[in-house]
Amino acid sequence: MSESQIKLVITGRMGAGKSTAARHFKEAGATVWARTQLMKRLAHAVGPDQIGDPEAILARLFDDEKQRAQVGRELLRYITTYQPEPGRRPLRLYQQVTAICQQRDPLVFERELWARITDAEKAGGPSSFILIDDVRSPDALAFFAKRGFRSLRIEASEYHRHRRLAAKEGLVPAVDVLNHPSETLMDEVAHDFTVVNNGTICEFTAALDQVLAHLRGDG
Repeated sequence: MSESQIKLVITGRMGAGKSTAARHFKEAGATVWARTQLMKRLAHAVGPDQIGDPEAILARLFDDEKQRAQVGRELLRYITTYQPEPGRRPLRLYQQVTAICQQRDPLVFERELWARITDAEKAGGPSSFILIDDVRSPDALAFFAKRGFRSLRIEASEYHRHRRLAAKEGLVPAVDVLNHPSETLMDEVAHDFTVVNNGTICEFTAALDQVLAHLRGDG
């Protein structure tokens, strides 16, 4: 990976504007990577949809066969009590599947993502701008900081976050989902950049452009 390469992770509570920021940076040339890609596949494989092979997904996350079996049993115990959720996405399911996997390895999804990134960079050559669109814990932030990533925190008021979530999900998620540790752990963590997204989309993208200019050395 090149010394001049831009590497950035985004953090923020749901509804803050992380996906909008990722789309904007993609239009500016970023290669966007999702930390949650394999987690969501696993959640839909073990959940009511039963789409995909959970054992194959767990094999990509955990090398140790015993560890995979333990995680598989814990997921099975959870899913027997899981109740389908209202809204367009099973957010509580995502949160709990993540937590069960992280009990065995707190950085399991970060390690898998980093392996995907490095494999892609070796196969296709380095991209000029790598963006990870959602990091959820101080340990994960430190993991990527050690690999040269800067951090951008996106903040928004509860009012604005709830309005966006209602539009995206069809409703405002339950309080336990909104206040899950994966939503709150990063609230007091220092970041390289912070953008507040309480205004118009034009104001938001202008602030993102200022961050990008700084990363490129133009600001």
